[in-house]
Amino acid sequence: MLRSFDYARWAALRRAARTDQDLAALAPAAAAWEGEARRAYLTAYDATARAAGLYPSYESVGGLVALAELEKSIYALRYELGNRPDWVRIPLAALLALAHPAQEA
Repeated sequence: MLRSFDYARWAALRRAARTDQDLAALAPAAAAWEGEARRAYLTAYDATARAAGLYPSYESVGGLVALAELEKSIYALRYELGNRPDWVRIPLAALLALAHPAQEA
């Protein structure tokens, strides 16, 4: 689901931005939307999983979530290289963000 938020952000930007200036103007709002969607999803996921007794705290499974997102990003990169080369930047940007989380928008 987390990867889907990223793809939704980029799909919206591709449709709305006609120029590089449009992209630069719209990108911060799109990144903020993605960040909020991720936070809302992870908050609800965490509350539901803890209530069901799946784990005691998000900190105990956060690394597994990050690993799953890394694996999905690598899979998406491979898929895009073979099927939609013009979309390769989406999983590449995700991999860079996962490698350098402090630099995320």
